[in-house]
Amino acid sequence: MEIFHGADRIAQDDRAARHRVVTHAEHHHGIPLGSQSRGDKILVRLRETAPVVEARPLAAYDAVAIGGSR
Repeated sequence: MEIFHGADRIAQDDRAARHRVVTHAEHHHGIPLGSQSRGDKILVRLRETAPVVEARPLAAYDAVAIGGSR
């Protein structure tokens, strides 16, 4: 299996047998770990939210388009 980002191959792994998980330590570089003695990992949740934008009435744009004030 190969993973590409644009034209760049960023990962390559052999296919796993059915219902088998294959883990490579180098793929987890930088991910915070739990107990090192047990090999646990901390669940990291990433959330991407939409930017906050100002809602304006269309009349504000009309005023600017015809040379009015901002």
